[in-house]
Formats: sequence, structure tokens, C-alpha cells
Amino acid sequence: SKIFHSDSEAMKSSSPKFSKGSLSSSGCICIPRPEHCISRNDIDPNALKVMYRLKNCGYTAYLVGGAVRDRLLGRPPKDFDVSTDARPRQIKKLFHNCFLIGRRFRLAHIRFPENIIETSTFRRQPEHDGKAENPDAELYQHRDNCYGSPQEDVLRRDFTINALFYELNTFSVIDYVGGLEDLKAGVIRCIGDPGIRFREDPVRMIRAVRFAARMGFKIAPDTFNAIRVHHQELEKASPARLVEEIYKLFAFGSGRESFRLLYKTHLLKDLFPELVEFIRSSGEEESPLWNWLDGLDKGLQVLDGPTPALIFAVMYAGPILTRYRQQGERGAPAAYADIVREYLQPLLAARQVPKQVGARVEQILLGQLRFDPSKRRRFSKRGFVSQDSFPETLAFFEISTVVLDNGQDRLASWKQVYREEVLKKYAPEPEPLQKETENEHFENEDSGRPLAPWERFTKPTRKNGDKKRSEGGAKSRRKRRPAGKKPSQPTEGSGTVAASSPEKNREVHAETASVASPKKRSRRRRRRPGKKKTATESAS
Repeated sequence: SKIFHSDSEAMKSSSPKFSKGSLSSSGCICIPRPEHCISRNDIDPNALKVMYRLKNCGYTAYLVGGAVRDRLLGRPPKDFDVSTDARPRQIKKLFHNCFLIGRRFRLAHIRFPENIIETSTFRRQPEHDGKAENPDAELYQHRDNCYGSPQEDVLRRDFTINALFYELNTFSVIDYVGGLEDLKAGVIRCIGDPGIRFREDPVRMIRAVRFAARMGFKIAPDTFNAIRVHHQELEKASPARLVEEIYKLFAFGSGRESFRLLYKTHLLKDLFPELVEFIRSSGEEESPLWNWLDGLDKGLQVLDGPTPALIFAVMYAGPILTRYRQQGERGAPAAYADIVREYLQPLLAARQVPKQVGARVEQILLGQLRFDPSKRRRFSKRGFVSQDSFPETLAFFEISTVVLDNGQDRLASWKQVYREEVLKKYAPEPEPLQKETENEHFENEDSGRPLAPWERFTKPTRKNGDKKRSEGGAKSRRKRRPAGKKPSQPTEGSGTVAASSPEKNREVHAETASVASPKKRSRRRRRRPGKKKTATESAS
């Protein structure tokens, strides 16, 4: 039987079937093409271009990471990553659309109009020189550009389910660390010693939570215990990477389950300690935070997916509303605005959230007052709907109607206003009407053939009786008279015929014009400032 069901069957069954494959001489399991479900038709064409060019130039290229894992599970991959034995500079020489990024991980981004194919070089595990035995030793990797072989590259990856390769020579799947068995059992297992791997890169702990929540897998006991022991290592990671991983937790509708695992593994205490206090003070399992996150996961009719500003607004909605109710809702809406600003600004600044995202979070939360007719002032609905933050504000109001069980009728009316504004904004402009000419005909009078559509509204052509230019073509330009030459005088015997000819009339007219017009003054040549006069200039 094949290693996985087809795409339709894999979505129905959570435990795909495997075949053991064959054990190669290098110690890896190779699954031939007839025994697995990955086809080149399921791989992005741009990724195939990159792999085939590297292969044709003498390099080894594998499809790696989440693309192989998701295709085996019957899921659509988010992106396609390639790993090769070519160095970053060598990759750049092969692709004119390649850009090298990163300091710690030197990567090659090959940009196409549709997507970006991330290409990395095989690396090996860095040596710690006995530091791994010391639990207090610093193992965080600031640079990891030690190149190696495919076998060494597998050992430095985070989890077994992400260490599967797909190669183009025999179209087989290669497994070095037992990732296929863990994928079948639904287990997130760390490669090597979990304690060492998490101290090398603390963000791996958040990734383990994300994979387990997204795919419905369980975290292996040794990996789970290592996360609870080393959760404080997150302080060594950069805030930008942590914020980016928080955004990824809400992909595929897995935000609520991800935060539950963060709370169980004590990672939430290091990421958002204020949320841990709110959960404990509001009944833990009965905390309103889980309802807000569940409303964000169930899907939004206004937006295609959660935005960073909407994620932070939903996360902090419970604590802000609790503080507002504790004050007895006095002085609304000014008191509500003060609570939002005083609570959000220090928290977002401590996590180095971009200011643009922080300002949008405030707009979302403060905009909720306009949906309540008892707390809002007079304002323009059209102006409110035309704001850039209105889609996210309306999406938050949609979630609040589910969590608070209030305002469904108002939500429907505001959706109708927003729908009308969108249709009005993106409606195609009417084409300007073309004026019909006086002699519009649908048949050509000369040839009798029917006129083409572009000829029916063109400017009418002149007929033989109309005034037009001479038959010789364009009017001949008047020849200029050389300077100092007088116009020729008409002879005495020319008679009326010569005087009435157009050539003679032009000459007479030119003579009278030259006599009447004053002689133009010759302009002196200006001397450049600071330049001394020459002998000839001073004599003149």
C-alpha cells in the first residue's frame, strides 16, 4: 500500500497508511515512487525549475521541510523550500533573480512573480566543545553557516516530521530520522537531545506548539518536559522572531489550541505574563480569553484571515473590558479610551510591536464605541466605513457579538452599509458615450462595403467639392529670401495677368512688408564677467 492516501482520503483519515520502504546503505529509508503519493504535479512549478537547474548544473537538490510533510498528509503546502549542496554564492550565479539574506542563517531567496523559493545549503550540527553537559552554558547559536552533507543537515533540523526529503533522480522520499513513523503516529518529536536543541534555538519550542495545534498531533513526553524546563530561554530570542511566530499560531484556525498548549508548557508566562494573570483571575478553563480566541478561529465573513492588529486586539479584549466594567462604565467613552491607551501602549512597546500595528489596534478597539448607539456621538457613517481600519473593526465587532451574545441586528445593518460602500468603490466606471457625426453611414459611399465599427464614428472625410490642399500634396513652404537681396520688380509689359498671379502677389506683399517693418537691431555679444578685453575689442 502507498505511504499515504490520496488527497481526498487523507483529509478524511487522520492516520495514513505507510509502507516501510527499503533501507539504503547510508542508513536512511528510501520510499520509491509507486509507494508514496507525492507527484510532480503537486509541486510548485517554480520549485521544480530551481531543483532541475541545480541538478543539471551538477548539484544535489532536495525538496525539504513542510512541503514534503504536508503533501504526505494531503494538505496544501504553504511554501516550498529547497536544500542543496551548492553554496549561497554559487546559487546566486545560477539565478539572476536570487537575493541572499540572513546573518545567522545564510539563505538564498529566488523570487518569482508568483512566490519566493527559499533555497538553503546543507549544514552540519555545530560543535559545543563539552558545553552541552553544563546546564548553565550558553548554547544559543548566533551564526550557523557550517556547511555539510545531506545526512548532517538532517541531524540539525528541529523535528523528525520536518526532516523528510524528496529527490528528483528516482522521485523517492528519503527519511533519515524516523519521521515517517512519527507522522503516522501523530507525534512531534525533537531530533537529538531536546534540552540541547531548545537551548540552541529557543523559538523551536513555539514551533513545536504550533505544529501540534495545527495538525492535531501530540508532543512527545521528552520534548514536552524539555519545554517546561527550558521555557525561560525565550528571553534570548529576538522580539521580532517571537512576534512573527505569534502571528503564525493563528494560521489555519489553531489560535485557541496553540494558546492552551502555551499555557500548559509555561511558555505563555514568558511571552504574555499579563494574559497568564488574567486567565488565573478569571477561572482558568472558564476564562473569557478562550472564547475570544475561539471566535477568531471560527472564521470571519469580513476578512479573509486574521491580521496582526486584529490578533492583538482579540488577545487583549478580555482584560480591557474587565477593567472597564470594574470602573462601573463611568465617564464613557472617554474612560474607555484612556483604559485602552494606558493598557496597550506599554505592553506593545515592550514586545517591539511595530507602531503602525499598535496604532491600528487602538483604532479597532476605540471604533467599537460607534457600533453602540447609546455611547456614540454624531458622526458620518460613510466616513467611518471608508476608513482603512474599518474591515478589521467590523471583524472585531463580529467576534464580540458571538462572545458577548449581543448586537447581531446591528452587525447585519453595518455589514449592509459596508457592502454598499465596497460595491460603490470598486464599481466599474461607465464608458463615455461617443457623439455621432452628421454624416454617419453604415456603408462606404465609394466602395459600397460595410464600415468597420471603428470607422463608423470617425471624422468625416472630405469630398471632391470641398476645399482641400492641392493635388500635389502638402502646401509648399514659402522660400526664404537671402539676406540683402531685394524682391524682383514687376516688368512693364507684364499686364494684368502677371499682376494677378499668386507668385507676383506674394513678392509684392513681401516687398511692402520689408519696407514697413523697422530694421532689427543687432544684438551685441555680451562679454563674460571678469574677462579682460582684447586689443581688437578695445580698439573697436
